[in-house]
Amino acid sequence: MGRLISRQRRSGLLDAARDLIFTEGAARFTMRRLAQRVGITEGAVYRHFSGKEELLLALLERLFDRMRRRFSALVRHSAPAPVRLLTLGRLHLDLLLKSRINPALLLSDAIDPGQTRLRAALTRQMGLFRTSIRTIVQQGVSEGSLAADLDVAAAARCILGLLQGAVIRWTLTGRATGLRPQVDRSLRLLVTGCGASAPLGKPLPLSQICEGSGD
Repeated sequence: MGRLISRQRRSGLLDAARDLIFTEGAARFTMRRLAQRVGITEGAVYRHFSGKEELLLALLERLFDRMRRRFSALVRHSAPAPVRLLTLGRLHLDLLLKSRINPALLLSDAIDPGQTRLRAALTRQMGLFRTSIRTIVQQGVSEGSLAADLDVAAAARCILGLLQGAVIRWTLTGRATGLRPQVDRSLRLLVTGCGASAPLGKPLPLSQICEGSGD
């Protein structure tokens, strides 16, 4: 019972931290502010997390675990690569917006020389995202749905840059209104430029992209 309560309290602290960072920004976030938000002492927060970096790492891991599983499922899916690339754009935004976690808000903490683990976690996730995109693009070249002479690495960088740009816009404006259709239109233009034949069709329903899916 005690361990269950401890896990529930830890999860509740992560939820509260997520909401504080989302609404007030990472710069104002402190362990003391979190304690005030949930109505406990600051010392009680430190019983669950050794410090701010550990808490942020745990918060990111919840998001990144979902991303890893869903991206992996999309890479394995049997749909044509152009359709999966369109789906990737929607999936990426959907995971961020629904989780109310914006990794871009944590960049100021990540460049702190004292928070090397946070920087490493963000770097690993970016690498995973880039690898997922590049794999799908390479699959498209191999299956003939994208141009045979396509520069796979350059195409992957362009797609990654487009999606990261959308997150930056969300970060700066604090609004996601219209973001999904903007990303969808931009991705269609980019994927068509990679040699995909029009019409590209619709992205896959995100409900199909779950852990273990492959068709």
